[in-house]
Amino acid sequence: MNLDDLKEKLQEAWDEFVSRLEDSPAYNSLKEKFEALTPNAQKGAIWGGIVLCSLVMLSCPMSYWSDSSDFIEEYDEKRGMIRDLLRASHLAGQTGNLPIPMNLGAMTSQVQRILDSSRLLPEQMQGINPIDAAQLGAPLAPPNILQEAIEVSLNKLNIKQAVDIGYELQGMNDAVKLAGLDIAANPTDDHYFNVKYRLIKFSLPADPTPEENDSKRKNRRGEDN
Repeated sequence: MNLDDLKEKLQEAWDEFVSRLEDSPAYNSLKEKFEALTPNAQKGAIWGGIVLCSLVMLSCPMSYWSDSSDFIEEYDEKRGMIRDLLRASHLAGQTGNLPIPMNLGAMTSQVQRILDSSRLLPEQMQGINPIDAAQLGAPLAPPNILQEAIEVSLNKLNIKQAVDIGYELQGMNDAVKLAGLDIAANPTDDHYFNVKYRLIKFSLPADPTPEENDSKRKNRRGEDN
């Protein structure tokens, strides 16, 4: 079908539509009412029709635009949700890297093993003693984090020994940090040094057992009564 045939068919369809419209009683009634209007009223009706047709024509793209805005908003919301899920999954996968909890006795034993591996003489080891974490100054963690500290006292270390032992103590556990270090020349031989390492251990409070929870609830009820 060429262009001329298409134009002819469109013209025939338009003529048939106009013919049916002119035969319509509703159209003739509106035409009579329109012709009865004043010229100014006719112009107003024409402009009103133009505006109405324009609104009808614009309503379709506006509805598509509104739908597209909703789709974009939904897409952004789901993308954010997926990112949060991936972040949570990533964090969950890192739980295996959390430090292994240890009590004060285990920390002391591990420090002793480090000192034994350093091949120190018995007279160089002055002791491993627990100390109050408050002695280390301002709190190093929030109040809900448990802090326990020990002091490792060693005498007559050379510089290399002091540095190597401090490095080993610092890396013994992710939950243990070297929080203080005192170095002083040995009174009897200033080629060597007396060193005090202060280590602090951080841990979360243990979850209460069911028996402890029951006891706490009973105490609360007794106080209320």
